[in-house]
Amino acid sequence: MVKTSPSSRWLALAATCFGLCGAVQTATAQEGDIRAKAVTAGELALLPEWCVDTQDGPYGGPEGGEGLNRSPRARQWVSAMGTDFWNMHHYCRGLRDMLRLQRAGLSKLDTEMLTGRAINEFEYIISTCKSTMPLMPEVYLKKGEMHLMRNELPAASQALEISRKLKPDYWPAYDRWVAALIGLKQYDRARALAQEGLGYIPNQPNLTARLAAINAAAGRGSSPRVSAAAASRPGR
Repeated sequence: MVKTSPSSRWLALAATCFGLCGAVQTATAQEGDIRAKAVTAGELALLPEWCVDTQDGPYGGPEGGEGLNRSPRARQWVSAMGTDFWNMHHYCRGLRDMLRLQRAGLSKLDTEMLTGRAINEFEYIISTCKSTMPLMPEVYLKKGEMHLMRNELPAASQALEISRKLKPDYWPAYDRWVAALIGLKQYDRARALAQEGLGYIPNQPNLTARLAAINAAAGRGSSPRVSAAAASRPGR
């Protein structure tokens, strides 16, 4: 047996401790980064170009008689979205959390926190901004996507339905719920919704592919019909 000196054993223990402590610090830093409210420069580069001009950005909030901030682009965004633009930093915060949800190795707790926080930001926009605000269909879409991640099907269905009503030719709002219905093997409902969307956007590639998948699944011998109780669970 090889004997080691007390000093060498101490060095080995210190090295092990250093490695473990470093790993703990890294994990803590990553958790802090996930939960941080500030948008990083890297995240900002992936967000819509106007997010930097909201009041969370370096130009601050609106000021003066014109109700604009110091951004040279503020006027064009207000022209497009109206004064609701000054609430849109909440939407950017929700999109920030959706970006963070794409990171590998997220814990269940972090996923629940990020999806819940994003939903709250989208709900702020819904309750504060006009329903005619141009990005409102997308806000409802993102809210629906977050509810789907949380397996909150009635809430997801409701948000996606409102998105479709606000903009009937907005294909993602059809696509997300059609995919959910396929997952539930509710093929009749999925087919009807895909066809409804294609009525507004003929030959849309995603919906066309969904419809083909529905027909293939039903044709393999899987029953496209479900019980009334099962069909009513997600809601429409």
